[in-house]
Amino acid sequence: MTEFIDWTVRIRINKYELDGSFSVLVFLGDIPDDPAEWRSSPNYVGAHRAFVSGGYGDHRGDPDAITEGFVHLNSTIAAKSGLSSFDPKEVVPYLKRELGWRIQKANRSPVDAGDVPSLQIVVIATPMRMNEGEPFPEPCGDPKHHHEITSGRAGGYLE
Repeated sequence: MTEFIDWTVRIRINKYELDGSFSVLVFLGDIPDDPAEWRSSPNYVGAHRAFVSGGYGDHRGDPDAITEGFVHLNSTIAAKSGLSSFDPKEVVPYLKRELGWRIQKANRSPVDAGDVPSLQIVVIATPMRMNEGEPFPEPCGDPKHHHEITSGRAGGYLE
């Protein structure tokens, strides 16, 4: 049996706020200035995509319009960080320094996160256990929301 912490970015956003389909892209490290380079950047980790059809009226205040997605960070942390473990004492300062995100419409044009009030990015650490002979790990403790990683940034955790 092996235990570890699964680090994940949770993305919540009102899917109608941008008047069309979009992606919220997650990075660990420097983010290119040119949006055309975002998805090919070595620091790009993953994205949450929202496919939105128009013509349904204004749903911006509709709580059911919130879409949620997750981007898992462990593989990239292990490959790029140089950290010796997934211990929060090591990972939290690393993510505070290196985690970033961008919003991109389907036509690849960028959207400033400060212009999207519903966007909320939160990092979650979930204790996991991998039992011998099992194909997938299972949670073995309560997830911890690390609001301090994204708090104070556009799209980050709001108290």
